[in-house]
Amino acid sequence: MKITRHITTMLFKATISLLTLAFVACKSEIETSLTDTDTLEFGVNLIMLPDTRTHLGDKTDNHYELLWSAGDKISVNGYQSEEVPNEYVNSVNATFTVPNMQPASSYSVVYPSSVVDSEDYTRIHLPFTYCHTETGIPAGSSVAVAKTSDSQYIHLKHICGFLRVTINDNENSSYPKVMLSIPGAALAGEFEVNYESASITPIEGVNQISISDVIIKDGKAEIVFPLPAGEYSDFVVHVYDGNKCLRKVVKKMTIQSGRILNVPAVDYNTLEQETYTGQGKVLDATTGKGIAGISVSDGYTVTKTDANGVYRIPLHSDARFIYYSTPSGYDINLNQSKTPDFYSKIADPTQVNIVDFHLTPSDNGDNFTLIGVGDPQCSSNSELNRYTTETIADIVSTTRNAGYKNVVAVTLGDVTFDSNNLYESLKNSMSNVAISGNDYIPFFQTIGNHDHDGLSQTDPTGLFQSHFGPTDYSFNVGKAHIVVMDNVYETSISSTSKPNGKKWDYQAGYTEQQYNWLKADLSNVENPQEKLLIFCGHIPFRAGGSNNGSNVNTDKFYSEVLSLMTQFNEAHIMIGHTHYSQNWIHANYKCQNGKPVYEHIHGAASGAWWSTYNTDKFGGPSGYSIYSIEGNSIVDWTAKGTGRPAGYQMRVFDGNKMLTGTKGYKLNWYTTSTLSLTDECKIKGNENLQNAFVVQIWDDDSDNWKVELRQNDAKVGDFTRLADKSCSNVWASSFFYNEANKKTDPYCGTTASHYWYFKPSNNVKPSEMGNWSVVATFTNPYSGKVKQYKCDAFTTDYSSLKQQIGENQLLTY
Repeated sequence: MKITRHITTMLFKATISLLTLAFVACKSEIETSLTDTDTLEFGVNLIMLPDTRTHLGDKTDNHYELLWSAGDKISVNGYQSEEVPNEYVNSVNATFTVPNMQPASSYSVVYPSSVVDSEDYTRIHLPFTYCHTETGIPAGSSVAVAKTSDSQYIHLKHICGFLRVTINDNENSSYPKVMLSIPGAALAGEFEVNYESASITPIEGVNQISISDVIIKDGKAEIVFPLPAGEYSDFVVHVYDGNKCLRKVVKKMTIQSGRILNVPAVDYNTLEQETYTGQGKVLDATTGKGIAGISVSDGYTVTKTDANGVYRIPLHSDARFIYYSTPSGYDINLNQSKTPDFYSKIADPTQVNIVDFHLTPSDNGDNFTLIGVGDPQCSSNSELNRYTTETIADIVSTTRNAGYKNVVAVTLGDVTFDSNNLYESLKNSMSNVAISGNDYIPFFQTIGNHDHDGLSQTDPTGLFQSHFGPTDYSFNVGKAHIVVMDNVYETSISSTSKPNGKKWDYQAGYTEQQYNWLKADLSNVENPQEKLLIFCGHIPFRAGGSNNGSNVNTDKFYSEVLSLMTQFNEAHIMIGHTHYSQNWIHANYKCQNGKPVYEHIHGAASGAWWSTYNTDKFGGPSGYSIYSIEGNSIVDWTAKGTGRPAGYQMRVFDGNKMLTGTKGYKLNWYTTSTLSLTDECKIKGNENLQNAFVVQIWDDDSDNWKVELRQNDAKVGDFTRLADKSCSNVWASSFFYNEANKKTDPYCGTTASHYWYFKPSNNVKPSEMGNWSVVATFTNPYSGKVKQYKCDAFTTDYSSLKQQIGENQLLTY
């Protein structure tokens, strides 16, 4: 079908800014057909541009007259005309008035005006979506241009041709949508116009175009796709019939301007079943353009968007969500509750799910603050209230007062304590968390063992996901790639006194499917050797475990996951679970900067399970941690006690002091004692601590901290750090058993050592030394930043476990 259009009678009205143009004639003829089949990738539709209403007249001798419709407009040199006058509606000729335009040496004309860029008339936007018409040819799809210089007669040339697809179908009465896709082609989007040659060049094109609300009449659907003139190959026709997506692949064709090319009719029953049931685009919300290279997942498979922002993914039968990994340079999307909004629920993974995501560019740069929150673990409304009014409130006040910018929070598992009834309230507690004004802290969630629903044998993570979204996902901030994964491996169900009455027993690790997901996710990170990896889970890695839930089991992808981390410039693991702090340096797994993978195990926000005191089970303060990220490195971190100053990092004890309390159990730092309570509790002392200053630093490690004793501000000597498992916190254990009525083994643990000792010379006892102070120095292994903390008084009672005050101060930063 060949279509021609002419402009006649260009008329100026004196010297005022009005231009009148007359359009005549539009004819067409049909020729050519197409065969061959194959397969390819494809995308989905975007929002349609404003409709234009020009319509076809009767067909005579393979020609159509194109008649003006009410509302039609043209563009001349970027100026939009008024609507076609009523007297020209349904006629071939028309005269248009173009307000605010002076006569010029040349005129660039476009029909329809709706496709012209509002700021640059050398660019047009071809629609992604059209509505079906009875003739099959979309209204307003005959885009034509011309350029003239002082001429009374203008010949409009078409820049597009048409592809007609006919589907024989006696089963359906309509299709919601039929789409055409061609990989690597620009079928719609933004184009630059050459008015002299009536040709266009893509600027930002997309590789699909769709026709909506297709009517099937007399057992036949005729769909016509307007396409830029050019050579095409391997295109796919996708038919969405409301229940499934079918497709037909056809090879090679030439689209000529002003001509319709017919594809031989196909039968609906011969169309192939679509295997990619997850489809859509990731778009820049400000420009509407697709974003390339974005990871999209259903929790089982990971793919990337193509150059046009299009993704296709075969949804797993158990998939709950389609979600993306927020890329660097874009804001973390927040929903109305100001919680992370990066996923869309899947109604049925066996059906086609079309989901587009819109991302807003960020100007926050590469630096940000990460808040790590271990184990809120609420089982009652009173505990939830404490979490909200103590922990969350402290996070807000600390970040606000310290001036932290671009703050992101991640809980590290056990949001609940086998208490399904609190999910909604806990979600609300971490919603709308504002530092000030519109500056909100997004809280991402990690699932823990107590979040696995013991009331469900078949879907233990379902309730968590219905409130917080996927359990294995990632996002990017600046030069950091942040991964969150479930590492709780359920084994059997047992009883609990908590609200659910049932809980999951578990081991720790990852399934093969999870490991493959992680490999795929990390493979989409460009230049990982230049990036920071932050890997979040619930149960620690440490030295690995076997058939237990204390450490990631060595037979459940322990070394494989750690090895994947080493491809990054720097890697940190963020963990909860233990209810005490511990830092673990993975010396055998070194990253590209030569530094080992560093594991941060966080003391719990709930401390020792929301008892009336404010401590974890090894005597450190309840709280959270603050990490300062600059580019591809964590340059500073602080374990922040809830309600306590940031400088509160240690206590000093007299190793000779006898520790006791209300119940009369007598303990000391250098003797191992056994208490027969509900459990047999062995409080382990260490003989090195007799006659020694004993220092507890709750966020220390063996490589990057130094502790020294000073007298009259002069150095006396260096402390020695005890090895892990060599000593209990005897002071904290004495409190738990004497004052807090705790009768079980967890309160005398030795797993993590935070204990340093120094014995003065000449048999001087700590109590005999005057004017002393302890100075602890932390040197960040990545940035070299130094912080020093000072304490000059012994902890002699248990008041610091309850009072939210500091006993020491930050000297330098």
